[in-house]
Amino acid sequence: FIIIKLPSGLQVSLIIYIGIVADILRISLSLYKL
Repeated sequence: FIIIKLPSGLQVSLIIYIGIVADILRISLSLYKL
């Protein structure tokens, strides 16, 4: 996992955003397989 030097609040929100996007992609992929 690539860690970018950012202000801590921005870095945390970026990690949360990436996690949400990954969840959405995984859900849509599993729905697509049905």
